[in-house]
Amino acid sequence: MKKRIFSLIALLSAMFITSCGEEATAPAQQTTPAEQTTATEQTSPEATTPEQTTPEATTPEQTTPEETTPGNTGTSDTTQEEEEYTYKFTIENVTDIAYDHAYVWYMDGDIGTPITADWPGDALSENALSFDITLDLEITNFHLKLNINGENETKEMSIEYTADTTYYYVGKDTMSLDPTLVSTANKYHMTLVNSSEEVYTHVYAYYMKDENAVELVGNWPGAPLTENQYVFDFEIEDEITSFTIILNNGAVEGAAQTENLTVNYKEDSTIYYIGNNVLSDTESGSGTTYVDYSFTITNVSDEVFDHIYVWTDAGAITGWPGDAFKNNTHEFKIQAEPGVEKFNVILNNQLTKTQTKDMFFAYTKDVVMYYIGQGQLSTDPNAKPQEAVKYKVTFVDASEAFDNIYLWQGGVQFFGAWPGTALVNHRAAIELEPGKYNVIFNGAIGQTGDLEFTFGAAETTVTFDGTNLHVN
Repeated sequence: MKKRIFSLIALLSAMFITSCGEEATAPAQQTTPAEQTTATEQTSPEATTPEQTTPEATTPEQTTPEETTPGNTGTSDTTQEEEEYTYKFTIENVTDIAYDHAYVWYMDGDIGTPITADWPGDALSENALSFDITLDLEITNFHLKLNINGENETKEMSIEYTADTTYYYVGKDTMSLDPTLVSTANKYHMTLVNSSEEVYTHVYAYYMKDENAVELVGNWPGAPLTENQYVFDFEIEDEITSFTIILNNGAVEGAAQTENLTVNYKEDSTIYYIGNNVLSDTESGSGTTYVDYSFTITNVSDEVFDHIYVWTDAGAITGWPGDAFKNNTHEFKIQAEPGVEKFNVILNNQLTKTQTKDMFFAYTKDVVMYYIGQGQLSTDPNAKPQEAVKYKVTFVDASEAFDNIYLWQGGVQFFGAWPGTALVNHRAAIELEPGKYNVIFNGAIGQTGDLEFTFGAAETTVTFDGTNLHVN
């Protein structure tokens, strides 16, 4: 029994001594930095128990939010964010043309993305529009078109982006950093093709200014044809609606050449020489052939207009808004289809957005027509405008399918803006001057196409039967 008691005492003593030894060698207090680098050899298993680890190493209270917050991966997430770019610039119109909207976009590959509202874009304020936008794409160029409420737009223009810069529209489809650099150049592009059996090697071209010939493609004999064609691509200060060409076989005495042929300019079009001093808009000559016409229109009224738009019943002679007036007059030397007996005319003002009604005059060679006011032309510059005589016109929708009627002539709307005025018992009436008009019946189910009618000096009823108009 005594032997067992002594053995137990010895065992307890050994355990006490071992415990004291552990406190003396705890790695948290005694291990040097050099010894910590070989922790597998110097640190006892007991050193990794929770009781011996310092609180800073494991307690949640000491862990930074970046290490514990779900979804936050610290600096590694920053590298995945898309880079953003800010663009600040202004567009300003310094011309007299009354552009009131700008449509602006950039290209992302082959895709154009607008930074303005959909067409016609954003409205200008005091002729300017400023941008302050942020994109996730680096842009070097922006593209734009100025327009007048969706119409009469410029060609596509491009600006090379520089921060906090104002880009000025100086005219003639040109943007500039200098507002005083008003563009005076007019650009012309048209193709001539000799589709005849007659052989020519050159084309000479010119237009008349103050009774002087201004050459367009060099001195006689002009520019050489390439595979029987020539592309006119030039810029001049003058606005012209036509120019003269002579096809020829070079500066050799007696070489064959055509007569002076007038080309009625139409942008980016192709004109064909089909032989026998005839030009045509088709290669075979089966389309329209052209003959020369000359006339002058002068505004002697108190009404102010800066452009004149002219067309025949076969189509436009000048693109809208037409040619610019100079000193209230404009001389036309143009080509049109043979047999034109009258020309249609609208005078308009691009600054005030006003215009006359559709007018016309009977053509004779070199006739001078005077605009005397109130939508009237005369051969007498001293004539006074006559009070317009109007007649009642009643419109009837016999199909009973539509709710409204929209009526116009040129740029003048007679029942107000679209969709016009409401039909009452499928009818609407108005007093109009005799002439040609256009009408559209419309409503919840849709609309008709553009329907045209003409009436004379009498009270008239215009009936739509669901397909056609009938004028009685």
